[in-house]
Amino acid sequence: MKLTIITVVKNDKKNLLKSLKSVLSQNLKNFEYIIYDGMSKDGTKNAVKNYLNKYIKYIYKKDKNYYEGLNYAISIATGDYIGILNAGDIYCNKSILKKIFNFICLNKYQILFGNLIYIDDKSHPVRFWKYPIKKLTYFSALKIATPTLFIKKKLLKNCPYNTSYSISADTDFNLRLSKQKLKFLYLNKNIIFM
Repeated sequence: MKLTIITVVKNDKKNLLKSLKSVLSQNLKNFEYIIYDGMSKDGTKNAVKNYLNKYIKYIYKKDKNYYEGLNYAISIATGDYIGILNAGDIYCNKSILKKIFNFICLNKYQILFGNLIYIDDKSHPVRFWKYPIKKLTYFSALKIATPTLFIKKKLLKNCPYNTSYSISADTDFNLRLSKQKLKFLYLNKNIIFM
C-alpha cells in the first residue's frame, strides 16, 4: 500500500518549495510525490531539480488548466491512494501522513478527509475548517475541506476532475462522490495549513 501526493503548479516557485519541504519532512517514507508543472517560466524547474529522486517525479507539460494537469498526474501515479497538496499548502505536523496511511490501511476506506486551518502571511491562524461529517450527502459533501482529501486511486480514475471547470472542479468532484456509497472517514485531526 502506498500514497501518492500531487502538487500542480505554474509560476509559483516560492510556494511550491514550501509544500515540497513539508512533504520531505514527513515521517512516512512509503509514498511518491508528483510535481506537475504547467510549463512555469519562473525558474521552478531549476528550483526543484536538486530534490528529485526515485520517489519525487517532476513533470513539465502544457495543459489547458489546473484540473487537466491534475488528471494527468493522477493517471501516472503509482500509489493506491492520492492526496493533493496545493502549492503553498503544508502539512500541520510531520506525522500526519503516517497517521492517514495507518487509518487507510487498517480500515480500507475509499476516502478520508479532516480539518484545515487557513493561515495568514505570518503563519497565524485566521480560520478553521472543521465539519464532522457522519453521512456523505449532497450537502455534507460541500463541507469537505478538499485539500485534506485522500482518495482511492481507482475512484479518481473512474471519476476524473471535470476540466471544463476552471476553479470549481473539486466541488463538482465532491458532489459526484456524494452520489456513491463509499466507505469514508472524517478524521478529526488538523491535516493542512492553507
